[in-house]
Amino acid sequence: MKKHLTTGLLTAVLFSLWLTSFPSCVEPPPDKLTSRQRTQVDTVFSKIVADLRAETDSLCEVTMETKLWAAVDSIVQVRREEEIRIRRRLMKNEQ
Repeated sequence: MKKHLTTGLLTAVLFSLWLTSFPSCVEPPPDKLTSRQRTQVDTVFSKIVADLRAETDSLCEVTMETKLWAAVDSIVQVRREEEIRIRRRLMKNEQ
């Protein structure tokens, strides 16, 4: 009988320790920012975004120019090949 009581008590203690260990597994909530800190974060974020926007705009312009000239060169090449084929066909028909 005493053994059952000791086992029950030990089980209850272990169970309560197990239950109280759950909150320690959860991360604490993040600290809340003050309005001044939020303003500072917004200012820094706006500056970073403005810098990135300027950089991406310049990269876009360079890329667009490169792709545009590649497309124009490709179109010109296709037209020249068509012109050569037409001239050959016309010269063949004249003979």
